[in-house]
Amino acid sequence: MPPSRLELLGSAKARAALLWLLLLAAAVFFLWPALRPVHVEGFSASIVALGLHMSQGAVRDFMPFAPFNADYFGLTKLGAVDGVAALSPFVGGEGAMRVEMWAGAALCLGASAWLIRRWTDASWLIIGAVLLFFPGVAESFFFFNDNVPAAGLMLLALALWAWRPSLPIAVLAGALIGYAVAIRTDTVLVAATAMPLVALETRGLWRATLMTAVAGVVAIVVLVALFALAHATPIDALRAGVIAVKLWDRPSDFVRHALIVIYFLGAPALLLLFIGTVGFVQERHWLRLALAAGVPLFVNLVLMGKMWEVRQLLVLSPFLGALAAKGIGFLIASLRDQRPVAPLFVAGITIAWLFSPAAGIVASDGPRALSGRVAGLLLWNEWQQSVRSDFQHIDDAVALAPPNGVLAVLTDGWNDDRYLHLELVKQGFRRSPSPQPCSAIGEAMTANGRTVVELSIRQTFLPTFPALDGQRFEHYAMPCLAAIHPARTILLADSERLDEIYGKADRERGLDPRLVKATRGRIIAVPLDNAALGVLDQAYRKEAQAFGGQFSAENAMAMTQSQTEFSR
Repeated sequence: MPPSRLELLGSAKARAALLWLLLLAAAVFFLWPALRPVHVEGFSASIVALGLHMSQGAVRDFMPFAPFNADYFGLTKLGAVDGVAALSPFVGGEGAMRVEMWAGAALCLGASAWLIRRWTDASWLIIGAVLLFFPGVAESFFFFNDNVPAAGLMLLALALWAWRPSLPIAVLAGALIGYAVAIRTDTVLVAATAMPLVALETRGLWRATLMTAVAGVVAIVVLVALFALAHATPIDALRAGVIAVKLWDRPSDFVRHALIVIYFLGAPALLLLFIGTVGFVQERHWLRLALAAGVPLFVNLVLMGKMWEVRQLLVLSPFLGALAAKGIGFLIASLRDQRPVAPLFVAGITIAWLFSPAAGIVASDGPRALSGRVAGLLLWNEWQQSVRSDFQHIDDAVALAPPNGVLAVLTDGWNDDRYLHLELVKQGFRRSPSPQPCSAIGEAMTANGRTVVELSIRQTFLPTFPALDGQRFEHYAMPCLAAIHPARTILLADSERLDEIYGKADRERGLDPRLVKATRGRIIAVPLDNAALGVLDQAYRKEAQAFGGQFSAENAMAMTQSQTEFSR
């Protein structure tokens, strides 16, 4: 006998329940590293340290020898710094950043899912699968960064706007956008393109224009107010960004840009985006196609060749997700019409992409894998553990500071320097006077009679550091050590850098070989005696000679002086 309607209904519910259980299991598997995010590099440590300094009213204590760093990291990421300053008295600096990450992730996923549903009418199961299987979405939650809270606020504003573009919502959405832009200035690109299109979809041209203008005015007011509280303006942030780009002197890299898009989406999603675009065209949903495809295209064109990290695409999740969800819907319809070739082809590629060995691993804000998503996730866990180990080594180094004595710490890299500074601030160390040779490239930090003098050998922002390290070491670090007579002197550097300076070391890094090749080595503290200082001096001289050119450490330091009242 053929199955009854009741039996069919029961089997349909059972299949749906099974699919939901599978999706939930996938969510747990792909998102669990987000429960314990870590610092990705010195910039995330700078956000937390600046937030702690701001809560203490001592922003000028952040890299006083190169205050442009406070201008850049404090103003271009002001919203994130403000969040740390507000929350840190209750949960600590990293606790505050963790709250920002978790809230941003929840908003990003929730708002993206709602927008995809609105633009495609896809099932929640398909939407959940799309957001989970975009590698760049989940993986952006594994480490501290400002993209996550900025994307969360921006997409929440967009979801509210799509739900009901009324005057009260325009005010609320504008406020959210203003704060999002204060966290990440590039989110303004999404607001400028998506807000008018979303309003036009639900309101007539004139009403949409009016409501969008109201939201824009509110966003500007909120943005200006946030900067005014920091004794700065949005123009200061833009100026800091322009100066930083000029100092970095990084050429446009179109290949890297294309690879970042591929790593964010994953290979199967590239096919789904193409199929989804065709689906929108066939249905003649031109406005929704303009949203789903036009907004990402516009953002990528504006940033062409200047997309440096995978996480920069996070704010485009609902747009790209809508194309992918539409593509999945097209494949399901093909199966129902007994046209299985395309669906089976995409399914085969997806399975291979998920379960193949991790391959194509690059160090783009973490160990990104081109294929082998499941195996790659294990590398993310190992990478997180490596960062935690770095901080433990730094804490162990700080513990060497003798009572009523001085510990001198030379840092050879940006991460080493900023991680050390953050740990000192967290442990209650505060800035204290130091001799001029020391204050030119570092600072003294004191707590309970113990003093740590940080000496930053690496000149931040400038690509000419191989020519400058030797001058900073010879003209400032060595005279500083002679002036303060430290009880102990150590060098903080990553293991790969130590191999370059002192020769290949016979030490076990303890990392997966693929991970070692895709990221920097672990941070290690090395005691420095006179002989080791001499080797270090010779290594810097040799690097400067190989780099060539005439460069002045003093001129370089002048480039990183204060530009605003914020850091003074």
